[in-house]
Amino acid sequence: MIDRAKQFSPFSPLKGFYSKILEKEKIVVPRHEMLEDKAQDLSQKLNLIKKGMMVKIIWYREGEYVKKEGMVSKIDNEREKLTVVKEDIFFTDIWDIELEENNPENIF
Repeated sequence: MIDRAKQFSPFSPLKGFYSKILEKEKIVVPRHEMLEDKAQDLSQKLNLIKKGMMVKIIWYREGEYVKKEGMVSKIDNEREKLTVVKEDIFFTDIWDIELEENNPENIF
């Protein structure tokens, strides 16, 4: 019975081909230079963020800017790293942060 089920399982002769094609379609963007005013504003926001807050964050990862929305699950000031849901984001890679409206300490 198990051998009979194998004949109906999906088969792809080009395993991994489609994921490689998608990687090639990605347009690599150079990292933007951050101005001093923006860097100070970002630093103030980072100092106000606490574990459990909802944030929208834009950061640079592998040649592109990525946006994520979620809860801050960890703040590591020693390693200069912020964790949003399960994504580790280094402070130096962050381009912008917005606090969600439902945060009680939202001042932005």
